[in-house]
Amino acid sequence: MIEKLILSLLKKPKTLVLLIIQVLFKIIKNKCHLILLMTMTLLLSFSSFAFFEVVPENPIEGQNIQLHYVGCDPVVPNIVTNELYYLEQKGNLINFIGSYGYGLPTCPISHEYYYDLGSYPVGDYQLDVYDLLGTTPFPIDTDSRNPSISILFGVTAPMQIPFISWPAMIILMSLLILSVRIRFLKERKL
Repeated sequence: MIEKLILSLLKKPKTLVLLIIQVLFKIIKNKCHLILLMTMTLLLSFSSFAFFEVVPENPIEGQNIQLHYVGCDPVVPNIVTNELYYLEQKGNLINFIGSYGYGLPTCPISHEYYYDLGSYPVGDYQLDVYDLLGTTPFPIDTDSRNPSISILFGVTAPMQIPFISWPAMIILMSLLILSVRIRFLKERKL
């Protein structure tokens, strides 16, 4: 009997939600407490986030590469070095160490920032991102910490467009003009 009731409630999500609200209302007699409980549950369910991406998506050799950050934590200078970030490169591994402040737990405001990473030669790269509080002294030992996120990206060579030399171009244009002139002269004779 109870199993059938549970299965029927699971098939109808609205009924399940209403039942939960009714149970909560019976437990919590005051409507203000119920509204406060539901509001806090809703607000705390939206936790802070951080999103990183490499811009442009498919960089070419010699092109400036940036790291795009969108998140709840504001970008702040480090308390020791007064830098927003620093980079360490070991071969094709790039360690990005950024300095951030405290964000609000519900993230009503998102912060956006572009970090300049420079340009790199052709190859495949791994970018390890370490987002730290601004009170953490720089530099840090990246071997003893795990990165917040790892991004793989490749740098390709610029596409070579075949181009003919100037003397060859002049010869081809002369031949084209000559053929048009011959055709024009043939049409005049008819």
